[in-house]
Amino acid sequence: RLNLDVQEDEQVSRTLMISNIPKNKCFHSPILQHFQEAYPEATVTDIQFAYDIADLVLLDRSRQRAAEAKLYCEMEFRKTGQRPTMRPILCGQICCCCTQVDAINFYQDKEAELKKECEEEKVTAYQTPLGICFITLGSEGQAQRIRTDFRANCKGTHNPQMSSLYQDLEVQNWMMHFAPSPENIFWENLSVPEWRWWTTAICINGILIVILFFLTTPVMFLHTLDMLNIDIKKPVENMHSAY
Repeated sequence: RLNLDVQEDEQVSRTLMISNIPKNKCFHSPILQHFQEAYPEATVTDIQFAYDIADLVLLDRSRQRAAEAKLYCEMEFRKTGQRPTMRPILCGQICCCCTQVDAINFYQDKEAELKKECEEEKVTAYQTPLGICFITLGSEGQAQRIRTDFRANCKGTHNPQMSSLYQDLEVQNWMMHFAPSPENIFWENLSVPEWRWWTTAICINGILIVILFFLTTPVMFLHTLDMLNIDIKKPVENMHSAY
């Protein structure tokens, strides 16, 4: 009998998130073939791969800022009838050594330049898979069935079904979870290596522990003395009276 229960913190859905796929094997056909052979009773309705879009996201945010700045300048122009000017350098408001330029034209050119860079980066990004795949099944039951095979047991192993591409796709190294909602995924962070993520998490939590220790220890010490009815002023007064 299969145990199809899922943990409370896992989102029960029809989409599974698979990681540790060989990056040179991130293609639709072999992934689909594996699931068709290993789970013939399951219906795969969609397969999507994750790519390294960290740089693309940064460029697109810069493009959006340029577009918003252009819209603001156009609103000022319609309001005042005068085309706004600016100094296109850092601290341009206080620096007078740079010639002023037309703000609308500047941000318009900047937006067009960043848009072109985004299109170029998009081509590069789609050539850099992360070894992460999102596969959608025909029903939640099928997704739970497959997820159960990839869940580690008490011995730390799992038992995915075999296929002719099992070794080629290194299925034994796959990690599978129910996929969260797309809006809950920071797509640019998927490219962050696991070791860097853990290092950052450990450093941040370590700093917080040190800060909280030095902030709370004196308070707890005084509170303990108060609970024990120990007056720390009395020994000091006795020392002064002795002299």
